[in-house]
Amino acid sequence: MSNELTTPDRTPAFDLSAMYQGMIELAKDPSVDPAKMSAMLDMQERMIDRQNLTSYRRAMHAARSKMPRISKDGKITNKQGQVQSRYAHYEAIDKIVRPLVEAEGLTYGFDTVSIEGGRVGVTCIVSHVDGHEERFGPMPLAVDTTGAKNATQGAGSATSYGKRYTLCAAFNIVTDGDDDDGNAGRATNAVAQWDEMLQEARRAATKGTDAYTEWFTGRSNMEKGWLMDEGHHTSLKQAAHEHDG
Repeated sequence: MSNELTTPDRTPAFDLSAMYQGMIELAKDPSVDPAKMSAMLDMQERMIDRQNLTSYRRAMHAARSKMPRISKDGKITNKQGQVQSRYAHYEAIDKIVRPLVEAEGLTYGFDTVSIEGGRVGVTCIVSHVDGHEERFGPMPLAVDTTGAKNATQGAGSATSYGKRYTLCAAFNIVTDGDDDDGNAGRATNAVAQWDEMLQEARRAATKGTDAYTEWFTGRSNMEKGWLMDEGHHTSLKQAAHEHDG
């Protein structure tokens, strides 16, 4: 009898119960070398991890292909150009995105931490029902003090902006132009921080390829993605190479 199941999309998946039962039977056999048993357990874990990663990637591909576009006039539309919702805050995007994501066996949440300089870091965590998860972030944001907000309100305001940004980054939601839904202060803070990081990157590039590579390796996935998406990474590598000579 085969030890594989078939999921609805006809993708082979490991029958974990059969695998575990097989390992239990082997453990009962006194002739089985403990070292070989340990190696088999390690191999089983790698196979499960690989299968879970494959399932996650397949689900992410399907979910991203369904994502709407967010237009600069504040409308969320589908691929046919039909308006699904007026663009407002994170909650408006979540209302559209969450059902599409959950239909693929995915879910998402957020991790918010305090970081140096009185800032908050927001990370979007995407998990698959099979167990694999990936983190998109952290995105560093200054606490928003516009509109006479206190520290708690400012942190909440910055967190809301970070959730929207990292969610869009995780699922490749395209924004057609910049918007301003009352987040001008938050957006200004974010832009200033990206500019500050870019200046830091340029300083590293003036020290040569090794220095820039070391600096870039230490960036978060979100920061690396921004540098590459904006075309800065390519130009910085070239500048670092020129300084080597």
